[in-house]
Amino acid sequence: MFKSIVLCVFVAMSLSACVGGISAVNSMLAVGTVSFVETKKLPTDHLAEMSTGQDCSLVRAQEDGGPICRSLTKDFVRKPLYCYNELGRVTCYERDDPYYSGIKSTLVQ
Repeated sequence: MFKSIVLCVFVAMSLSACVGGISAVNSMLAVGTVSFVETKKLPTDHLAEMSTGQDCSLVRAQEDGGPICRSLTKDFVRKPLYCYNELGRVTCYERDDPYYSGIKSTLVQ
């Protein structure tokens, strides 16, 4: 992914030197936009990733309220399931007693 970003920057800078109407600032803006569309990360996120070695995304941090930079290892947190014995089967829900029936559930980890 980093190689493709470097290639985009190189192509944009090359085009800005050849075409008189496009400035270097506009080409860098175009590269940043393409990078954001492809990766959902800002150019500063890529710089932060290179310096910290972590997965950084300001957009993701604003969406889920988490930190901007996260470790590259994926920590999966499994949501608890609350299961109920019904006639001939077991039904599980993500929250305890969704219909407020007062029936005791079994928490599945």
